[in-house]
Amino acid sequence: MKSRSRILYLIVALAALVVLPLYAYKVYLKTDYTDFFVYYRAASRMKDEMWGMIYTLTDGASPFRYPPFLLPLLRPFAALSLRSASLVWYVLQYVWFGLGFSYLYRTARIIRPERAGIATGLSVLFILRFCLDTFTIGQVSSLMFLGYCFSLYAYVRGDFFASGSGMFLPTLFKVGPGFTYLLFPFSKLEQWIRAWLAPFLWMALLSLVTIVSVGGWRTFSLLFGRWIAIVQADDSYYDASHYGSQALKSVLMRVAQSFHWPIAWALTTWLIISAIGCVAIFLIWAGRRAQTAEGRGYLFALGIFPYLWFMPETFKYTLTMLALPVLLLFLARDRSKLTWVALGFGILTLSAAAKDFLPDSIFFGIQRASLPFLATLLLGAATVRELWINTVPKSHVPPKLPRPWEQLPNEVRGEGVSVIIPLAGSFPSRASLTVISELQDALKLRFGSQWEIIWVTSAQTRDVSHAARLSELVERFPQSKLVLSSEAGRGFCLREGFLASSGRYVYLYRIEQPVGVRFFSEAMDRLKSGFQLVRANRRDAETRFLIPVKHLRVAYRRHRLGMIFNQVVRKFLPIVASSDTHSGHVLLTRAAASQIFSLQTTGDFLFDLELCVIAKAHALRECELPVELYLFEEKSGERILSEIVSILSGLPTLRSRYRRGCYEPLRELDAITADDWGMSRAVNEAILDLARQGVVRRVSVMANTRYVQDRLDELRAVPGIQLGIHFNLTYGMSLSNTKLNPSPKNILLSWLNPFTGKSELRAQVRAELTAQLKKLREVGIDVRYFDGHHHIHLVPGILDALAETLKAAGIQVVRLPNDPSLKFSSKFALVPLSWLARTTIRKHQFASLPLFYPLAAHFQDHGLMRSKINRNPTAEVIVHPASYNDIHELEFTDTYTEGRVNEFRALRMLGYIIRMEREEQPS
Repeated sequence: MKSRSRILYLIVALAALVVLPLYAYKVYLKTDYTDFFVYYRAASRMKDEMWGMIYTLTDGASPFRYPPFLLPLLRPFAALSLRSASLVWYVLQYVWFGLGFSYLYRTARIIRPERAGIATGLSVLFILRFCLDTFTIGQVSSLMFLGYCFSLYAYVRGDFFASGSGMFLPTLFKVGPGFTYLLFPFSKLEQWIRAWLAPFLWMALLSLVTIVSVGGWRTFSLLFGRWIAIVQADDSYYDASHYGSQALKSVLMRVAQSFHWPIAWALTTWLIISAIGCVAIFLIWAGRRAQTAEGRGYLFALGIFPYLWFMPETFKYTLTMLALPVLLLFLARDRSKLTWVALGFGILTLSAAAKDFLPDSIFFGIQRASLPFLATLLLGAATVRELWINTVPKSHVPPKLPRPWEQLPNEVRGEGVSVIIPLAGSFPSRASLTVISELQDALKLRFGSQWEIIWVTSAQTRDVSHAARLSELVERFPQSKLVLSSEAGRGFCLREGFLASSGRYVYLYRIEQPVGVRFFSEAMDRLKSGFQLVRANRRDAETRFLIPVKHLRVAYRRHRLGMIFNQVVRKFLPIVASSDTHSGHVLLTRAAASQIFSLQTTGDFLFDLELCVIAKAHALRECELPVELYLFEEKSGERILSEIVSILSGLPTLRSRYRRGCYEPLRELDAITADDWGMSRAVNEAILDLARQGVVRRVSVMANTRYVQDRLDELRAVPGIQLGIHFNLTYGMSLSNTKLNPSPKNILLSWLNPFTGKSELRAQVRAELTAQLKKLREVGIDVRYFDGHHHIHLVPGILDALAETLKAAGIQVVRLPNDPSLKFSSKFALVPLSWLARTTIRKHQFASLPLFYPLAAHFQDHGLMRSKINRNPTAEVIVHPASYNDIHELEFTDTYTEGRVNEFRALRMLGYIIRMEREEQPS
């Protein structure tokens, strides 16, 4: 594989090196008609102020057809001779194509890094012929191609303003690409507003530049009106049935001419099919949601086909845009026969069907037979198929992420086991409870009194009669307890049961399909011998079923269906080669259970699959055992349908999360920094707790707060803890008795106000820093680094004013909150401010750490948080925890309240998991 990749890279590199001088020579020698001549002619007439001649039908079949906004961009070429201008235009085309392919490569790196190079190389070769034709004729397709590629890259990354800006470029030349703007409204409101705002801003800027360039509004209006007239008179100078055009309209007109049908029939059919096709693509966008970068890529690439199919003309230069869907099809992990046929047919009829290599009869025959149009249809069908696989219906509500643990699991007591049994809506049958009684006897025999049975039910299924029966259940099994889960679903119930458990070993039990006690005994032996997870396998050859006769036929069908399902799952997800991932009976160590329930996102049918994915990601030592399975009841049709829906909607999510590293073990916790020490007792308590657990390593202290000394001695006693100053100009009272305004907005306005005395402001800010540093030294803090409350030190000019004071205090490290992901959040202003502050930090020779600024979603999604930390373990992670919400009780309140408690719970989970991993490691 590597040798083939090297050969491909060599071919692409040689082609790029050969093409540059070869086509420069061809362009220099070409003296007959080119499309660039039309642009050059328009630029020359603009230079001579021949405004009435820029758009005119007297130019015959080649009038200038692009909007007036492009005239200022073309005007510089009129200063050169036609031959020199053609060469400059050629070099620009070469650069634009190169940039476009670079963005395709960067897109491929996001979707599938291991295949990015080879897929990009193949897409280059796929459209190379069209690129060469574009060079020769001097078309604008290279610039349109760059806009498309940049827009795709930005859309896959989630930068909607950039994506909208990129799409503006091809839309400016042709109207058709603007159809892709209809994709953006199916994102979040903030995102699609940004995407749609971009073209309006660029249009306003270009309009202003054009008005100035042409000498005023009157000339601009004249040009704009004549351009509209040229577009409306398109049919008068262009034959849509031309063999070179591979649009639907051209195909239908050639068919009508061949069979002597009325041209009106072709035009009417074109309009009807175009309308239906555009509506169909719009409905796909409206009905499907991407959960992976690959899915987003296919959604975007689908928007290329209306432009290729339904525009009045589609010449070969336009087909360069096929590189986008072709790239994605080459990146597909499991390419179908349709994909191979579409790519193969495209190579034969598009890539290789060049006039230089084929006899005229074959070349023109392919064009007149509309085989290139058929090739684009096949590529479109393959794209739709892959899109369907990599997206889910929008009607399916995504799995609800469980909140961070509101409490830590109970402390382990002895070497016992906790059996967790979720209860579905119906009460367990008498036969099932008999099996549980046998399990209880086995527990007593093996563990004495060090065991527990935890029954878990959800609030949604608990009515009065159900509650009464649950009470009877607890009485029947004295050494058991009842736990109420706020969320429905077996997975969520198991999670709540785990949090209430105290056994060193955890047994996840499925009451609907109980198994014999032999599995429990053998599984415990495996755990004692070093395994971390033991799963019951209903599909094992040694497994035995106890089934009522009435369920025999259904059970056999479901058994075969389960085998097929597991084969599909194993190909789709990187899990252990198990023939049964959904038995529901799993015995595991407490450390393994901690990892699984901290990373869990699914609540019902897919929980067992997610358990397998997590076990694979953590390389848990696991095994399977055959069982004696009791099947007392069958699933309802409604439940089976619900599970099918869960599979279709949930598998792509699990796969995406695995690939993003959301299930990987936590590698390191090196520089988590807790801000706001001293703000309140709850803040100090949370930070101290997390510091003792080894989660928080750095603490930023607010000197001018009431609780700065509260439990400070305990914090300083934590081994390895670093303390810094959280410079504060926006909270509480000043220590230097200055008249600083406590509002960060007003401080910023004061610094930017040209009428404000800067020297006085600098003196006040320096005095406040000196006072806060003095206060910290008085309470025994050795300040190791510097940052600002509300990041006030990023306000332009403040850091310059403080630099000498910081150096005098021996502080060399300054926080730079330059996290690019913040530009999609409410903290987007930190990105440009950090960019400006970077120069100041370097100027004064301060150091700064790479930074990750978690948002609310990271604390909600434990796996997402861990994946971000794992990408750069040395990055500073900014957190603001509080063990409870006491902000409202303070003299000076703060707007961030409940979020602090959520942060504390999420970080406490990290500490617990670290501790469990250490305890399980052999001494």
